[in-house]
Amino acid sequence: MTNNTNNYDPPRHSDYQDDEIDLRELFGIIWQGKWWIIAITFVFAVGSVIYSLSLPNIYKSEATLAPTEEASGGGLSQMAGQLGGLASLAGVNLGGNSTDKTTIALEILKSRAFIKGFVEKYDILPELMAVEEWNRGTGIVFNNEVYNPDT
Repeated sequence: MTNNTNNYDPPRHSDYQDDEIDLRELFGIIWQGKWWIIAITFVFAVGSVIYSLSLPNIYKSEATLAPTEEASGGGLSQMAGQLGGLASLAGVNLGGNSTDKTTIALEILKSRAFIKGFVEKYDILPELMAVEEWNRGTGIVFNNEVYNPDT
């Protein structure tokens, strides 16, 4: 019995030929299964069209507001604004605290969303939009061209 510690067997040239990918053979296999590939693709295509047509149409609009150079200031006014924020943390008011257009626009959007929710919650749209007059004796008189209180 011999004890050989070196069991390394270098690969032969014939081993490398078996590892190659034959593109003709690969395309032949794909060509043989072409009907399965076509059928599966067709089923998923039809399924995705049916699914997409069954979904409700949802449209969404978003707007991102960013301050312009005019609103944010530049140079010394920007530095003063930064120091003003630091001073306000300390409880000191340096003045010149101007609101930019972005803040105003965001607050308007928030207030509109609030009023819409408030009007829908308390069902007061007719009282806001269709009142012609009010007096103590008769109460609210609606404009019949805009709103019919009977129906």
